[in-house]
Amino acid sequence: MFGFGMSRHRCASPVCTLHATLLRAQEAPANATVRILLEPNATYDVSDPSLWPLDFGATSAAVSVEGDGSVLDAGGLTSIFHLSLPTNNVTLRGLVLTNANAARFPFDGAAVLVSSGLLSLRDCRFTQCAANRGAAIAVLSGG
Repeated sequence: MFGFGMSRHRCASPVCTLHATLLRAQEAPANATVRILLEPNATYDVSDPSLWPLDFGATSAAVSVEGDGSVLDAGGLTSIFHLSLPTNNVTLRGLVLTNANAARFPFDGAAVLVSSGLLSLRDCRFTQCAANRGAAIAVLSGG
């Protein structure tokens, strides 16, 4: 189910690819809120450097990624999220972001890099993340 307005999309691991689900949020209009509901306590592999970090730059709608202990595991290979435009409005709720590594430019914010936009966190944990600055989260000036 993926409609717009106040939409919900359930992402069942491993059938759903989280990356593809997040890209679908780009189709939503700016006045919409997209809720992506992850399977509780499931682990999602977000380690493919050709797909991650996911940049919300093309997303106009507010996006909420929600889990109940759901794990996003970058395997030490890549960063996970990047908010790059002032219109980005992202909420992460009930997630564990782990093994993120900002090994590529700009080398900051392994789990989440906020260079612009709004990030809200609720009941999230960050473990085993590595970066020059902001191993879990980095907020660049103006972000």
